[in-house]
Amino acid sequence: MHGIGGRQDLPLPFELVVAGAATAVIASFLVLSLAWRAARPAGSGLLFGEMVTRIVDSAGLRWTVRVVGLSVALFMGMALLFGKDLLINPIFGFIYVWV
Repeated sequence: MHGIGGRQDLPLPFELVVAGAATAVIASFLVLSLAWRAARPAGSGLLFGEMVTRIVDSAGLRWTVRVVGLSVALFMGMALLFGKDLLINPIFGFIYVWV
């Protein structure tokens, strides 16, 4: 399983893991620097881009994200405080993946 146990339990040598991580970071910055040549001014967006901006900046979406985030936080708090100490408790996955 991924990440369960110590570093010595990994099936790859540590140097290879570090080299792979460094390669991924360098490749992502290289692609970003080649693909994004110049910043676009705010008024140069297409009609679709303006529509997406209006949706993302809408008060309804902000409230929806707040309600969903609060619901997840409350659910995880309940699982942490009142859940059984079993591996099927969702708090373990939440902490491992999200926190």
